[in-house]
Amino acid sequence: MRQISPTNAVKVTGVKRFVPCFFAPVATPKGLVDLRGKVGNLPYTIIDVGWWFQFSLPNLPSVRIDYAHSGLDIRIPGDGNVSSSFTDNRDIGKFVARIIADPRTLNQQVFVYSEMTTVTKIYGLLEKISNEKISRRYISTISGDELLESINKCGDSRDLSNDKFPQKVVHRCWYSWEIRSENTDDHAKYLGYVDGNNLYLDIKTRSFEDYIREILSEQSV
Repeated sequence: MRQISPTNAVKVTGVKRFVPCFFAPVATPKGLVDLRGKVGNLPYTIIDVGWWFQFSLPNLPSVRIDYAHSGLDIRIPGDGNVSSSFTDNRDIGKFVARIIADPRTLNQQVFVYSEMTTVTKIYGLLEKISNEKISRRYISTISGDELLESINKCGDSRDLSNDKFPQKVVHRCWYSWEIRSENTDDHAKYLGYVDGNNLYLDIKTRSFEDYIREILSEQSV
């Protein structure tokens, strides 16, 4: 995402730390997920949070959690059995408040998440708690060929006027974390991220079970 103008403004106004709008899955910096602007010669902190809980659940046959659905076409990339990091979007602010005040995270990439799990386990948990059977809709084999084909058909991901821009972003992220297995704490360490979960052990995060039970209980009220 282009952030040239904001970085120039930061230089002029003397902001002490620039936090680019990433908040995304961990991914190799080049070659696939290119929505990462240059921060220039600025004090910065990059914060990545995995994939969001709120973008992960499929609809139920009863439609009782449709009110909480993201609107994304939820399908399973790959075989659904690759471990990946997920975060409840309400946990992000708790981490950000600590990260931006911490001198250890200055000029660093920081990785935080709520839970490490698989798509298959998420579906199984939703079925167990809801007592409903969910059909599995797969978008790609474990080779990722179908995802790559979809990505290539979407055109230039830097063109925000492209109506397929959101689809390309999502499918690139899916390919990165489900096919390449990049959205993990081990891969984050390999890329040089600071482990935010280890820095802030006192922060209590939500689990997927918490989240599922919450949206089901709210609908039943």
